[in-house]
Amino acid sequence: MTTPPDTFRRGKVFPPLRKLLRPGVCLGVLILLLMGLIETRGQEPPPLPGIAVSGAGVELWSAVLHLHGLQLWEDEAKVAGAEAVVIHLGRDLRYLVRQGDQRRDELLQVLRGGGGILIATDGELDLTELGLRFQGGEVRCDDARMIHRNRPSCLYLVPQEELRWHGAVPEGGGPRRDSEPEQLMQALHRVSCNVSGYLLLDPKRGPLQPLARFPQGSYLHDEVGGKDLPLPASAIFAAGGQWSRTAPGVPAATILALADHSVFINQMLIEAGTDNWELARRVAVCLRGSPPRRWYRLYVNGSRVSSREVLQALLSAPVPPVPPLPPPPPSGFPDFWALQKKLTELGNRAIQTAQERDLPNTVLLGSPEFPVQRQARWTALLKLIAILALAGALGLLWRGVQQSRSSQSFLARTGQQSSQQPRRGWFQRRSPAMSEPEWSEAIRRVLRDFFIQTGAGDPASTPVPPIVVVLQVPQAEKWRRQLQTLWRYAREPTPHLTLQQWPQWERVLEELMQAQRDGLWRLTPAEEGRA
Repeated sequence: MTTPPDTFRRGKVFPPLRKLLRPGVCLGVLILLLMGLIETRGQEPPPLPGIAVSGAGVELWSAVLHLHGLQLWEDEAKVAGAEAVVIHLGRDLRYLVRQGDQRRDELLQVLRGGGGILIATDGELDLTELGLRFQGGEVRCDDARMIHRNRPSCLYLVPQEELRWHGAVPEGGGPRRDSEPEQLMQALHRVSCNVSGYLLLDPKRGPLQPLARFPQGSYLHDEVGGKDLPLPASAIFAAGGQWSRTAPGVPAATILALADHSVFINQMLIEAGTDNWELARRVAVCLRGSPPRRWYRLYVNGSRVSSREVLQALLSAPVPPVPPLPPPPPSGFPDFWALQKKLTELGNRAIQTAQERDLPNTVLLGSPEFPVQRQARWTALLKLIAILALAGALGLLWRGVQQSRSSQSFLARTGQQSSQQPRRGWFQRRSPAMSEPEWSEAIRRVLRDFFIQTGAGDPASTPVPPIVVVLQVPQAEKWRRQLQTLWRYAREPTPHLTLQQWPQWERVLEELMQAQRDGLWRLTPAEEGRA
């Protein structure tokens, strides 16, 4: 059989072609993979921005509560009850014993409604209703095996003995009843406190049980006196239990009490080598309870934590900032506040130049190069000083003459004469002709004569002030006030007018007498006004 001319025998041409295609296909696949990696690397999402939180905050603690099914309770209309949890953390929680405080009423409402309660403080607090008494101070221990990072105040808390009605936790784990307070601290041997007080229980008042105590050899450090005191034998760190004294048909409330609130801060929850995170998780499970509670309200040092302060809000998308206001249009005046530094430098430079050139003496006396002209200016300056001093003396003398005339006019009006003529003017204050009581009595007699002449009667024998009738003129209110003041001066021994005040009131009297002669005002006795 013959092969057509346009065909090839099998195996003669294709084997070399296969040898050439295999390396090309592998090279193409490799190039495509590299291109895909480069494109994928270019499309990687940008890293999330870092979030900075305080080590003393409670953002992680609120996140633990949220992860275990408890949502922040901010609705004021929602009634606290079996589905609510109230948490109070802080050093000063004495508002919980203050009658009428809304936070205390809320806690008691949750307690009676079968909710959950957590109270953690290293301060002093006496809750007699629950049989709890928190004592402040600083519990320390010197045993290096029982403290964290060799800090005497960071003690490893010792779980209370295994409760026999629940049995011991098996080694290597096993089922636990985390929702029950009695199982809270079991198998947790490295829970570290920060700076802790201690807790005392009164079993007669409440059903709470001790959950954790301090290690052996602990003592109380007095910061004020600097002394170490023995720790009471009944002092514990944590207590908890079920409160069955609730309303009928309501489940028992869950109560947890710790003598250190800083166990729940961010720094202590992430502290390496401790069981604090596991303790926080168990506390959240215990507070949620069974049947599960849904809401929690958190107070830190008496202030309620809002949804804007928890970790969920910090991780959410930030709200875009409000754009800043545009700058105001430039005014026609320069900004002196912006030029303050330059103006200060310019002033300092001018003062320094004036000092270097002796500018004040040069302006007043002339240049030192011309001594004759300098002497003439010095003589003229002395003459000017003498003239100014003479003018001041003449002014004081004129003032003394005017005061003397005023005193003589007053003496002539009162009809009194002085046996010894006083010095006038400037020296009148040092040696007056009359004593102050005599001047006051004389002025009072002048004022009484004035009111008698106007028809108001003698102020000394008229207890009720007269009625002032003034026409509708611009000075009506001023005249009424002046007449009332003068009536008080004329009747009462104190206060009285002094000699220095008399010239001013003498002009007031003249003005009032002229207005009374013009018929602009009059005085009517109070008895006639009532009639």
